[in-house]
Amino acid sequence: MPTIPNEQLKNIIKDVAIYLRKSRGVEEDLQKHRTALEELCKVKGWRYTEYSEIGTSDSIDLRPKMLQLLKDVENEMYDAVVIIDIDRLSRGDGEEQARIKNILRRSGTLIVTPNKIYDLEDDSDDMYSDFEGFIARAEYKQIKKRLKRGKKQGARRGDWTNGTPPFPYVYQEWYDEKTRELFKNEKGLVINKDNYDTYRFLLEKVIVGRLTPNELAWELNRKAILSPRGGRWHGATIQRILVDETHLGKIISNKSAGDGHAIKRSKDSKDLVYFHKDEWIVVENCHEAVKTQEEHDKVILFFGRETKTPRRKGTNIYPLSGLMKCSRCGHTLVINYRADRTSKEYVKPCWYQDAIGTKCGNSGSDSSIVHEQIMIQLDMYREALEKALNDDGGENDSVLRDIKMILTEIAKLEKKIIRIDELVEDEYYTLPEAKKRKADLKTLLDEAETKLNLYQLKLNDNAKMTNTERISIIDKFKEAITQENLTPKEINKLYKSIISHIVWDRKKDDYLVEVNFL
Repeated sequence: MPTIPNEQLKNIIKDVAIYLRKSRGVEEDLQKHRTALEELCKVKGWRYTEYSEIGTSDSIDLRPKMLQLLKDVENEMYDAVVIIDIDRLSRGDGEEQARIKNILRRSGTLIVTPNKIYDLEDDSDDMYSDFEGFIARAEYKQIKKRLKRGKKQGARRGDWTNGTPPFPYVYQEWYDEKTRELFKNEKGLVINKDNYDTYRFLLEKVIVGRLTPNELAWELNRKAILSPRGGRWHGATIQRILVDETHLGKIISNKSAGDGHAIKRSKDSKDLVYFHKDEWIVVENCHEAVKTQEEHDKVILFFGRETKTPRRKGTNIYPLSGLMKCSRCGHTLVINYRADRTSKEYVKPCWYQDAIGTKCGNSGSDSSIVHEQIMIQLDMYREALEKALNDDGGENDSVLRDIKMILTEIAKLEKKIIRIDELVEDEYYTLPEAKKRKADLKTLLDEAETKLNLYQLKLNDNAKMTNTERISIIDKFKEAITQENLTPKEINKLYKSIISHIVWDRKKDDYLVEVNFL
């Protein structure tokens, strides 16, 4: 097919679409491109419609303005698409580029840049655009590579490179309008004093008031205090904020690698992989801390217990909800009211099944025996505390037993991991099977180490509370629990003020109820 000279192409162009796109940045970054292209259209006398967007995705399907533009081009609404450079259309893979070019070619739509007009029906223009697209894609990959390397190097220096700072921090500087003071931390985090009070309120309500994240969210929403994104608060947001170690003044990087997006990831992205704590990069004293290590440990200890309750089908809270632990598998037991005896609280049989479907087998029962044992063992605990007022030892036996059990479990898991390599040599496992088995065991090992950390925090917490303080808390509890007309939720809250967890076991008529106090 004969080609039309470049000068003649200019004469047949009347209606154009201006496409503006920045892969990163803000609206101001588009303004320079917009000004240049609008000026070009005015000089040529072209009528134009603008399509602009800011987005980092390579995929066309995640660029709404591009999709709209392609739809309009297919309907032959424009003579040309005007762009600042050929790579503004796509830096994606060959399939993405071919998809755009085919639509432009079929509709007879030209591509116009300030330097050149491309007619895709012209073989030389088609080849030239392919070459420029290839160069742009290679350059884009190099830019991404340098950005990733820069982020890693910055994190090692203690710079903040992880995107939006966690509440209540802001990036680099914050101006206090009340005192007219400017707080700065070059490439680091600075406390937003306006949000600091809210953060401390959350922290103290968990540590002192022992409120759950959902209860805190309700309270903040009732007070019309906006979340970090200017909306309503949610329990998951609050928990994520309070467990963040950035608030200790440190920056942690190298937690993971790869892309975990189900939709946004590009085709050449690697799968998301999480690294063990030993491989994390931790830089201390990068910015001002908003909590102490002791406060952080208490938060982790609290959430370590609160978040392990299985999801309930309903919203009811019973006196023993979240407290009962199975002695055989360690999972939290479900509490409910029996359908045939609506006034009776009931400990349900353990729900847990292992990887091959074997049930735990721990039976349930009427909960009255548990409530009786709580008061009996509480009296015994108080007596022991009075006797031990001048004795520093003997208070942590239960926690130490738990720690010993976890250490034994960790040792067994580590031996199993080592044993896998021997089984590969004996051809018992193939390499893929061994890799999967190792990953499963490492997951169990991480869970065991997390439990060990919680018990160690518990041990440390015990050491920080005197026996006199414990006796005072018990006396307040006993006075409060005797009040009339307490709701199940109020009883549950009182129990949780003194009880860490209750170990339960039943086999026929043999019962074990072991109350572990805070």
